[in-house]
Amino acid sequence: MSTGGIGPKLAIAIERATLGAVRREELRPDIFGDASPSESAKNPPSLPTSTQPPSPGRPA
Repeated sequence: MSTGGIGPKLAIAIERATLGAVRREELRPDIFGDASPSESAKNPPSLPTSTQPPSPGRPA
């Protein structure tokens, strides 16, 4: 996979923004290590049903 100019900080930001669905190791294996699939990559975390935080006074 070509890095396409993705720097280490951007790779970390992408990993955080995708809640781990895209791993920094996949984007920059030359910096962060092996890009082989791990257990977490095989079973990605489920995404929340809503990206909006709960309103004050409402239960989550």
